[in-house]
Amino acid sequence: MSRSDKTISGIIDALRRIFIALEGQPCSPDKGIDLTGRQVIALLLIGVQGSLTVSRLAALMSLKMAAVSGLLKRLEDLKLICRCHNIGDRRVVTLSLTQAGSRMARAISVRGRDFIAAMELNDASRLEAIQYSLECIVDILESQIGRKG
Repeated sequence: MSRSDKTISGIIDALRRIFIALEGQPCSPDKGIDLTGRQVIALLLIGVQGSLTVSRLAALMSLKMAAVSGLLKRLEDLKLICRCHNIGDRRVVTLSLTQAGSRMARAISVRGRDFIAAMELNDASRLEAIQYSLECIVDILESQIGRKG
């Protein structure tokens, strides 16, 4: 195995370990609810916006409406969000967090702040190297997938 092959293998293994670490984190310490990364992002976006339409959420997440629909059904089944149909146009659906969804979003935000605090313990040059490396990986992936995040 060449040096380049070992390096690429190391990058792929590091990404795999990152995905495992992120997916393996329970998002609700009190209920043990497991959410996917997309569900977490949707929950946080709805929380930050206060409320938004399904189509706006799909656009913000760069997902098709069908993918967002399934994701929202799971969040609704868990009673984390509610969908409200517009009185004037029933096709327009507005999303908002329930009280449980707000608690969940706050818990996730606290974990995010903890992660940021841990990152801040590193020196600036190391953080810049991490940022540069991640941006390079995103560029490679986006050129292969053809979709910008």
